[in-house]
This record gives sequence, structure tokens and C-alpha cells, in this order.
Amino acid sequence: MSAAKGAKSGSAESYEELREALRLAASGGALRAGEALSAFSGGGARVDEKLVQAIWHEQLLFGDRLETCSRRPLRVIEPGRWNLSAGPDFRNAEIEVGGRRMRGDVEIHVDSADWDRHRHAQDFEYNHVILHAFLHRTDRANMEQLHNGTSVERLELAPFVNPDLDSVLRSLQAEDYLQPQEAESGRCKLALETMDGDLVSRFFAAAARRRMEEKIRRLEVQLRTDSADQVLYQGLMTALGHKATKTLFFLLARRAPIEELKAFTRDASGGQLVDALEAVLLNVANLLPPADAREGAVCTGAPMDDETQEYLNGMQAWWSRLAGYYEDRIMPPTKRWHSGVRPVSFPSRRLAGMARVLAGLDFRAGLTQTCLARVRLAMDHDPRSARDFRRELLQLAALFEPGGQSYWSRRYTLGGKPIPAPLNLIGADRARSLTFNILLPMAILQARKSGDAPLEAFAWRLFENFPALGDNSLAKYMRQRLFGAGNGSQWMNPRFEKSTQALLHVFHDCCANNALTCDDCALLHAQQ
Repeated sequence: MSAAKGAKSGSAESYEELREALRLAASGGALRAGEALSAFSGGGARVDEKLVQAIWHEQLLFGDRLETCSRRPLRVIEPGRWNLSAGPDFRNAEIEVGGRRMRGDVEIHVDSADWDRHRHAQDFEYNHVILHAFLHRTDRANMEQLHNGTSVERLELAPFVNPDLDSVLRSLQAEDYLQPQEAESGRCKLALETMDGDLVSRFFAAAARRRMEEKIRRLEVQLRTDSADQVLYQGLMTALGHKATKTLFFLLARRAPIEELKAFTRDASGGQLVDALEAVLLNVANLLPPADAREGAVCTGAPMDDETQEYLNGMQAWWSRLAGYYEDRIMPPTKRWHSGVRPVSFPSRRLAGMARVLAGLDFRAGLTQTCLARVRLAMDHDPRSARDFRRELLQLAALFEPGGQSYWSRRYTLGGKPIPAPLNLIGADRARSLTFNILLPMAILQARKSGDAPLEAFAWRLFENFPALGDNSLAKYMRQRLFGAGNGSQWMNPRFEKSTQALLHVFHDCCANNALTCDDCALLHAQQ
């Protein structure tokens, strides 16, 4: 076994063994040598049910086409309140089936057979369900039976996912949407306080590494069909998005793939290259008005200012040369580009920033190799102290924080009022997130594929020393759940991002089945 493979399998195995040791310690048992851990394998490719719930919650569906399994038209008026505790997944939803409006609960599954598998028909808590929605249909039933004898409609989601199922599954994560209720301390808090501190510390360290391994695995799956440059490019693009817009950024990366960008811009240089890339990305995203609609007014009907007109002329000059390659791939117009997004993060600004990132990284010579060369340069600097690592990580993050001025540096919208001071197209926080979530897993993966053990080891050192990114609701929830008023600093250092990653992994692995009562916790109870 190679050193790289050994490190990978070792970290995965240790997480499962440590979780089992904690579970047994919490129940008064002890880990026995050679005890089977098959109940905790967690390695299947099954779609996360929480992701299917996110599809329903955000209505990432072609809503005007929905049809139940019994072939009745369905309209979703209100998807309902996402329920993270026991019972149906969405409460107080409102739908219309065959012209009849109804209000009640909606249950979500990955597989249509999960309704019977979970014995919901024998549970009176599901008597208010008005719809069973699932990703895939694996049987021929058209209706579900409730405990009270009522029949309710079924809906297979996969045929109606917008823009398509593959893009959604490859670009979204359920945690982008989950908003747990205010947490109380779980039973795990008392259990952890009575356990060996070293064991708990090792468990959280292994959880953090396992989560990074999952990021690596997602990239590895994409490498089966795409080049390393395309995988890195679409990973960076996707990570520029916010919640549902991640799917749009991913789809744009597929419709304007990096190898074509290399070929079609081969004659452009310097600022011309940035303009060419920006013209392609914004036009394929359908975020610029077509040329025949540009005369006169933009936004609210006010005449275009000179700067906006000059910018559009420059974009049109490049688009007129390149449009023939992309006209059949222009994305349909959608309000989702801006839904729930702060103006500073509007997609036009992000894409203008990505055009500068690609040009700055000399992507035509090889995006992945350029990025890996910068990681190797950091390795050559041989950082030792926390300050050394912060310096090197800031240098890596700077790869994704484009400098210089742009039309979009002082605008939120096309033709909108200029803002007083220029703003970064991709800010420092997002650049650091791209470094941790995309660059580091790609560096580890490429090091493994090439047998470069020193590079892989150094990338893991960057992971270990990466300062904490911005907090999110799940991490805050888990701190309260596991540590109460504390922050778990006796087991892990909250100043590093790996502590947040550990909490997120434990949530999905142990708490996501029932985020309120601990009744289904995989840490405290053996799975059946």
C-alpha cells in the first residue's frame, strides 16, 4: 500500500473506530479488539435526504410542469416550514392538486419505497401529510395510505429538477440551507464531559479530516469524466454562488468549459483576455442585455451613462467574435441569480472577478498546475510557526482575490448608480473559503494521483493550520449542542477551521437524523 493510500484509509478508519469507542463509552461499554464497525460504514453513494429536502425547500423545480404519479397537475403555493425534529419534513405546506387547494404536511424521501420502509402508514404523526415527494420512484404505486385510512398523492421530483438533477446534486450541499432551531445542550454534552479527553480530541480531529476527505472524494468523482482544470474551474465557479445560485454557477461552468475558453481566447492578451472572458461568462449567463436591446435605457428606464455604454460596447466587441460558439448554450433568464444575494455578491460582479482570476493564473497554460506550483512555493518557504502559516495561506488566498479596477468595482447593477468607493469583486473572506474548500482538496487529490507524498503532507499541514473561516448556523448550533456555554477548547482549538469542519461532520453523521431530541443519534446509540 502506498503512503498516500495508507494515509487516506487510515484517517477514515480512525474516525469510525473513535466514534464507536465514544458510543460505547457513553453507554458504559468498551471497544473490543476486532469489533465489527459495519453499521457505521457511511461510505455509500446514496443521495443525502437533506439535499432532497433542500430541493423542495428552495423549489428548485420546473413549477409549471409538476405532475403527480397519478398524472394530476400539481402547483406548490407554499413549500412549508422545514422541520428538523421528529415527524414530517415540512409543516403547514400549501399545494394545489387537480385544482383542489389543500394545506398540511409534506414528507420527503430519496426513494419512493422509504415511506413503507419507515412505516409512516402506521404512524398517526403523519396523518396530516398531504403529499409524499421523493427523488426517485422505484415502485408503481400512485398514492400513499395514512394511518387514518386517507390516501395522499405522490410526486417524483427527479424529472422536474431545475435546471437538471446532475447539476443540482454536484453543486449543492444541504448545509447551505439548514437553519436549525435554537439549540439546547444534547445528551452528548454530558457524555463527552465524562470521557477521556484525549479520546474526544482524537475523535474531533478525525471528524475534521473525514470531512476534508469527502471534499476530496467529490472532486475525484468529477475527475472520472472531466479534466483536472475543468474540475478545479467548476469548483471555483460553484463556490462563488450563494445557496441556489451555486447550481447556476456550476451550470455556467459546464456551458462555458475551460478548454473552450482556452481555445477561443488564444489570441487575446492582457486586458483583452479579461474582457473576452468576461464577455463570454456574462453573456452565456444571460446577465447582459442583447445588443438589439441596448439602445436607450438600462435598469429603470434612465438613459445609459457614458461609462456603461462604453463598457457594453467593449463587451459586445468580444461577444460578436465569440457568440457563434455559445449561442445555443445561453442560459434561460432567471430571477434566481439575484434571489437572496447581497448586492456586493451579485453574479455579474463575481463573474467579472472570476475572469480576472483566470487571467491572473495564466489558465491557458494550465489552471491546476499553476495553482499547485503556488502551493509548492509555499512548501519551499518551509513555514513553522502559526504566523508563518498565516502568511503563506494569505498568499494562496490572494490567488482568488483579483486586484485592479473594473466597471463592476463601483457598480452593483448594470447602469446602476456608482458606489462611492470601489469594492473587491471577490472579497478576502470568499477568497479564503475558495482556498480551503477547493484548492486544498484539489492539491491533496493531485498529490495522491502523482505520488507526491511531500506535497500531500504539506497540504494537510495547511489544513491543520488554516485559520477559522466565518461561522455558520450549523456550527453555532453544534457548539451549543455539544459544549453548552463553552466552545470545546479543551478538545480542539476554535481558532482553526478544522474545528468548524469537525462540528459540521458530526452534525451530518450523528445529529441530522433528528436535530432536536438525540433519539436517533449515531454517536450515542447503535444503528439498527
